[in-house]
Amino acid sequence: MIVLRMRMEQRSLLVEVWDDRTEPPAIPEPPSEEGGQVEGLAVGSVSKAWDYYLPGSGGRVVWAELHLPHSLGAATMGES
Repeated sequence: MIVLRMRMEQRSLLVEVWDDRTEPPAIPEPPSEEGGQVEGLAVGSVSKAWDYYLPGSGGRVVWAELHLPHSLGAATMGES
């Protein structure tokens, strides 16, 4: 089972993915281009920050903080 939780803050989106593994997440190879398509996009290349932790309930949680454009963050948060 995998659990996904997302939380929006003022200028970022925090994404957490919980699974039953306990080993550190594997760092994928950098994206490569084959046939005009980019494959294997890594979370580190699209996030402001990311890491993982082992919660007391077991498993691991891998999280990433994604930057939101000001216009998207403001519209979603009810700001003008």
